[in-house]
Amino acid sequence: MPKRLEISEVRNRVLEEAHYICATKDTLRGAESIFSLSKTTIHNDMIVRLPLLDIDLAKEVQNILQQNKEDGRRKGGLITGERRRHTICNKACDYLKGVTYHGEKV
Repeated sequence: MPKRLEISEVRNRVLEEAHYICATKDTLRGAESIFSLSKTTIHNDMIVRLPLLDIDLAKEVQNILQQNKEDGRRKGGLITGERRRHTICNKACDYLKGVTYHGEKV
């Protein structure tokens, strides 16, 4: 059975995680690897516990996490667009070379 943490240990952990995220602008997954905790634990610490301890720090962390989320979506869209362009270009080049797909010439 896992060891139960004292309230002061949880409080110190939450504040340490929050200060780390503020200092590095890292993501939850980045903090997860640093603190050897699950993403769910880090998320609960930042969303549920931190506002009870320090509302200003919680707002700053929320802004960073929101920015990270937006950056991830933006990067995802860029990668998807690049993949599409690459696929279209490859098919066009294959057409010019006379490559066949599934037994049919393109």
